[in-house]
Amino acid sequence: MTLSIKHNSDESGVERVEVVNTLTGGIPGNTELSVLDWTSRPHEDHVFGKVLGKSKRVDSPDAIEDSFLKEDWDTSDGVLLFYDESVGESRRWTAEQVRRLCTALESLQGRLSAFPSRRFGGLPS
Repeated sequence: MTLSIKHNSDESGVERVEVVNTLTGGIPGNTELSVLDWTSRPHEDHVFGKVLGKSKRVDSPDAIEDSFLKEDWDTSDGVLLFYDESVGESRRWTAEQVRRLCTALESLQGRLSAFPSRRFGGLPS
């Protein structure tokens, strides 16, 4: 799988992250568009269906509630926190993850810092 990542800020300073997933052989995966302002936004794709998600930059581990998501992260530059949940499906799910933006050099050196820690769960019926 190849991840193409774009990170920028709009004219008002709000950060945006776009991740395009492509499988081996050029098979398209899904595209994640995230605005780091902790505002819930709907999204629909061919992999996960209808999703409501929000994201933000976190400068301190104290801002992350889940102890599992705090483990083994160098948060000196902050991390990105993502929360997603299914919408209107009979099988409901949630996903919460943290990611650290890394440089291309870190990726080439074999560091796994680009890969998120994730916590998945079902929503109550």
